[in-house]
Amino acid sequence: MLSNEYIITLFKIFKLEVGVKIIMKVNIEDINDTQKKLDVSIPSDLVTGKRAEIFDEFKRNASIKGFRPGKAPDKLIESMYGKSIKQEVASQLVSDSLEKALKEADMSPINRPDVNPGEVQTGEDFNYSVEFEIIPKFEISEYSGLELKKKKIDIKKKDIDNTIKEITERAATSNPVEEDRKVKKGDIVVVDFEGQIEGTTVNDLKQEDAKFVAGEGQLIKEFDDNIIGLKKGKEKKFDVSYEEDFQIKEAAGKTVNFTIKLKEIHEKVVPKADAAFAKGLGFETLEELKEKIKEDLTAQQERTEQGNLKQQIVDIVDKDNDFQVPEVLIQDEAARLHRDFTANFQRQGVQMPELDETGFAKFKEIAAKNVKSSIVFAQIAKKENIRPESNDVQNKLHELSAQLQVPMDNLMKVYQDENMMANIESAITEEKVIEFIKEKANIVEELEAKTKIDNEE
Repeated sequence: MLSNEYIITLFKIFKLEVGVKIIMKVNIEDINDTQKKLDVSIPSDLVTGKRAEIFDEFKRNASIKGFRPGKAPDKLIESMYGKSIKQEVASQLVSDSLEKALKEADMSPINRPDVNPGEVQTGEDFNYSVEFEIIPKFEISEYSGLELKKKKIDIKKKDIDNTIKEITERAATSNPVEEDRKVKKGDIVVVDFEGQIEGTTVNDLKQEDAKFVAGEGQLIKEFDDNIIGLKKGKEKKFDVSYEEDFQIKEAAGKTVNFTIKLKEIHEKVVPKADAAFAKGLGFETLEELKEKIKEDLTAQQERTEQGNLKQQIVDIVDKDNDFQVPEVLIQDEAARLHRDFTANFQRQGVQMPELDETGFAKFKEIAAKNVKSSIVFAQIAKKENIRPESNDVQNKLHELSAQLQVPMDNLMKVYQDENMMANIESAITEEKVIEFIKEKANIVEELEAKTKIDNEE
């Protein structure tokens, strides 16, 4: 019988000289358009050599009482480590052959392949299977000359006036009302309120020194209805019936008995929009302030319209390209959308409502469209040789640094440590593809229909 060392030597020579003749068998099974299964068979010669190699490693490193390292009998090594040797052989055979098998099958997994290894048997081929998802091959629909619509930027006098009104409202001050009068719409009020269900206080519906503007919908309608007409120091009781999906579970689907006590009334004093007000904001004249407002509104509308153009492109891409989107990518994108949705509520200090099946289905629907368009955009980028320039990534990080108010160095470190730079490059590439499609599109500018007020202007 040949020794393990001799088998290893033969194996190394055999691989070097005639290894190209040892061909593993790869069989492709289509589970569906995106899910694939490979059955791989490794020739017994390769298995024998690999087993001898692993066996020798175990023998050299085994610490067995009564034997010097590497001198224990093969049968003893086999009895003690046989199972572990088989597992290690299977692991290394898969590791050594999987990349080649995927290349031979012309497959590029987009998720971690799920490997189902067979059992290593002496003198037999080693078989294993692996399942994974891929991006299916498809023909990109025509993306040049798309028909897109864009509203013509048209800032009206009423838009500027409304913005000035908002600015003056934000600059408003308040004076305590000393006279004994009732609350009227527009007053700033300070109240204590408490909600009870069958005599038991709901802690999340109890607050002291709550401040809001009466009659402007800052709280629920019942609060506005019952605070207007109330005098300082007075209380009022009223009921509020909540829907089944109300975010405070204790009150969901129930009627809450509220008591509200008016502690203070403040009269809002809105400054007049004149030259003095404009100077206070750093402008020489009121007209200069209006010009700046017009400039900002124009930029804001342009951003909105560019976003609308992008959405039109995404919708067209989704409709015109017919292929199955990998489920694993849809799940990942839906999870991201859900995280962003939750974070948005947290930033506003509001408890997020629980989502039902319809809500989760909506996330998946949006995610499927996002993923499909991203796949198509990536294919267009490859076809048109669109890629980020050397300074694009830096510019994008500077932009994110300003938005998030995080120092550039800190942001760069996070992206590098978390291996997220590729995400930035992908986002930039997608933006460039969208701009490329816009440049080649037929964009029709449309004016909004004028109202009676517009005509009077």
